[in-house]
Amino acid sequence: MTSRSPLVNRLAVIIGAIVLTAIVSMATTLAVSNSIEGNATAINLAGSLRMGAFQLVARSATEDYRNGQRAILERIAEYEERLKAPAITRSLPGTDDHPLLQQYRRVNEQWTNQLRP
Repeated sequence: MTSRSPLVNRLAVIIGAIVLTAIVSMATTLAVSNSIEGNATAINLAGSLRMGAFQLVARSATEDYRNGQRAILERIAEYEERLKAPAITRSLPGTDDHPLLQQYRRVNEQWTNQLRP
């Protein structure tokens, strides 16, 4: 047997193209999933920071000072933990000039210097 029929050759080329397309698609999907890993957690934490700030303000305005001071201090500590959570800091870009990193630093600085005291 020296030669295959033209139909078999065409089928081999078509199947090869399908397999190659599938491999490229899997590699692309893997690359995209690795690049966005952890971003959903960071987005959820950022949302919880917003809600936490609102709750701190609302509860500090309504709770009795002596009875609520300990609860407020606990909430402040929890808020600071969430602000510095590894899920957020890991998702920040490594370059100092990136807008997302600059915004995080501004929020952190504003919390430390203006809001927390």
